[in-house]
Amino acid sequence: MSRTAISVYVWGLYLVSAGTLLALIPGIFLPLVGVPAPADFWPRFLGIVFIVLGGFFLVAAKNNLGPFFRATIPARIFGWLGLSTLYLTGLGPKALLFFGLIDLIGAISTAVAMKIDREGLKGQQGQQRLQGP
Repeated sequence: MSRTAISVYVWGLYLVSAGTLLALIPGIFLPLVGVPAPADFWPRFLGIVFIVLGGFFLVAAKNNLGPFFRATIPARIFGWLGLSTLYLTGLGPKALLFFGLIDLIGAISTAVAMKIDREGLKGQQGQQRLQGP
C-alpha cells in the first residue's frame, strides 16, 4: 500500500473503532471523552454511520482509489471547521475541539503522504527513463 493508502486505511480503522464504541456503549464511551451521553438513539445511529463510512475508507485504501483519497482532505478539513465552530458558538462541548483536531491531523497526514507518494513516483519515472527499456 502507498503511504496515502495507509493514511486513509488508518482513518477507516479510527472511524470503525469509534463507531463501534458509539453503537455499542455510548453511555460509557461518550463520558470518557468529555461528552454527556444522551439517553436517546442518536449516538448509536451516529456510530452506525461511522462504521459504514469507515468501511468505505478501508475499501478505498485497499483498492488505492486516488480520487477518493483527494476528496477526503477537504472533507476532513471541513469536519475540523464544523466541530470547532460548534464549540466556539457554544453549541457543543469542548471535546469537539479534540475530535476536530483529529480530523485536521488526518487530513494533513493524508495530504503529506500524497505529496511524498507523488514525488516518489516522479523519481521512479526519471530512473526508468535513465535506465531505458
